[in-house]
Amino acid sequence: MLNSSLVSIIIPVYNVEKYLKKCIDSIINQTYENLEIILVNDGSSDNSPRICDEYASQDSRIKVIHKENGGQADARNMALDVMRGEWVVFVDSDDFVGKYYVENLYYLVKKYNVDIGITSYRYVYEDKKISINSNLIGDEVVFKYSKSDSVMDIFYAKYCDVVPWGKIFKRKMFDNVRFPKGKIYEDLATIPLVFSRSNSVAFCNKKDYFYLQRSSSTMKICGNKRDFIIFDVYKDLEQYFSEDKKILKAIKIRKTRDIFMLLYKFRNNLNDLGDKFILINKTIKENFWLVMKSSESTLIDKGQIFLYKFFGLKFFLFFKYIALSIRKNMR
Repeated sequence: MLNSSLVSIIIPVYNVEKYLKKCIDSIINQTYENLEIILVNDGSSDNSPRICDEYASQDSRIKVIHKENGGQADARNMALDVMRGEWVVFVDSDDFVGKYYVENLYYLVKKYNVDIGITSYRYVYEDKKISINSNLIGDEVVFKYSKSDSVMDIFYAKYCDVVPWGKIFKRKMFDNVRFPKGKIYEDLATIPLVFSRSNSVAFCNKKDYFYLQRSSSTMKICGNKRDFIIFDVYKDLEQYFSEDKKILKAIKIRKTRDIFMLLYKFRNNLNDLGDKFILINKTIKENFWLVMKSSESTLIDKGQIFLYKFFGLKFFLFFKYIALSIRKNMR
């Protein structure tokens, strides 16, 4: 592609020797070649560091950073501090992308003159083979968002979500913005703020990002007290977007959705919720009619809050289990 800008690809790496080669191969074989590929080894104890160094010795575009374990947020931040590209793309090290992935994203932001480009993605499973049909550059279904609409959409998660992968960002979007170190929900705390700094955002439904679902599925995930940080994250988001009523509505609906997932994660150890259970009930009660009346709420959103309010926790947990099972089987 003529007159192409340097695009930095940031890949945090931690104990992913089983998946790492497939991820890196998918990046170095991109049709868009003007890349800076930053592999951040976050204190891995397996063969991941050696794999990173081997690839760096074979491709001059690859830079490896070895650091003590500090979490994915810290790894991303370190790469953001040293990157040289005008644009930045994040890829998780157990995922992989189609060969036109970066070219499609770059084409999108240039054609529509936006600060952020988004592409769709596909779930892939360790125990299932898939056919990878990476699409050539060009338009399929495309939306161009205003800044406010794009922020609302990532909360509603209609076409994209509050994750950094599956997107290309103009570098300046991360000026003075970093992922909070040592905390979970770092994406939720950061990506809405980044979107709020954009002039506009474009989305294309090409499914060139392949998001790996490991054998430890959502059905088996259990909660722990680190999850309680989600209440502080939403408090900060509500304060940050306090002057935009439409975005606040989207935040409250997403918050209710995430709180129900938190409840499900603690289904086998509900006593560990402690006084957070009171806060959960308060949030559900306050947002009941907002969720039920909103056209942006999904059927699952409405179903779970209705069952919880009128039939109690056990009915909700059963409903959530069935809903997650159906969702998994549809992928």
